[in-house]
Amino acid sequence: MINADYKPPESLKILLSLSEAAAALAISERKLWGMTAKREIPRVRLGRCVRYSVKDLERWIDEHKEGGEE
Repeated sequence: MINADYKPPESLKILLSLSEAAAALAISERKLWGMTAKREIPRVRLGRCVRYSVKDLERWIDEHKEGGEE
């Protein structure tokens, strides 16, 4: 039987909802939705649901870093 109240530890999550991804990126949900609509940021579609892969977001961040020394 599945426990409806079960929430996996954050370290086990591989896909984030819009609100979770926006919080992780420290941007508003509206900004993230706009970036998603413009296909500026990777996303996963599961039927009508949109989710964001933690690994894809980390890769996207690395690709968009500016300044500083590597």
